[in-house]
Amino acid sequence: LNVSKVFDSLKSETEGSVSAQSIRSSLERRFGIDDIHSLDWHDVEITREGTAWTVHAAYDAQTPFISNVGFVVHFEKTVTLSTTGGA
Repeated sequence: LNVSKVFDSLKSETEGSVSAQSIRSSLERRFGIDDIHSLDWHDVEITREGTAWTVHAAYDAQTPFISNVGFVVHFEKTVTLSTTGGA
């Protein structure tokens, strides 16, 4: 859930001139602030598609339930960031 909130916040934090570096910096800062350990910000895919950037993450989160039973949940989130410049 926190990773999803971080991705959604990228849209407001990176308005205007967007670059791969500004996206990485924002991810690193927000992962630290939100204490996210289920995914490392280095593992987030950042690609450019025309005049927009696509930020994508897919990961599994595990949590114990009872005794030797646990849950594994697969998360996948993608956001597209419009740009008015940047490189």
